[in-house]
Amino acid sequence: MENASKALIMAGSVLIALMIIGALLLMFNSLSSYQDTNTQTAREAQIIEFNNQYETFNRNDVRGSDLYSLLNRVVDYNRRKSTSGTGPSDEGASIAFDPMTISYDLKRSRETINMERNNK
Repeated sequence: MENASKALIMAGSVLIALMIIGALLLMFNSLSSYQDTNTQTAREAQIIEFNNQYETFNRNDVRGSDLYSLLNRVVDYNRRKSTSGTGPSDEGASIAFDPMTISYDLKRSRETINMERNNK
């Protein structure tokens, strides 16, 4: 009888140990999921902040000085962050971003200006 009680105590302790290990694994999994969510939120915030720098130029009444500012901003980005950086201290060597390009359709802009003048 004494052996049976010791076997039940050992079985109970093994069961409790398995429950504790299961609870720890569940907690670790939840913590990893929480960290992934925080990382994703931080990435999205960085993307929004980066895009906001260029959204100010996304309008119909862009002037030459605005285009010049945009070109300077893109050239600076390409020099500092892209794979075509100019020096070993540039971040692009380790991050490997592709260089940015700008395209602007002057023909469409002229047609829009002409249509606006004719409508007045």
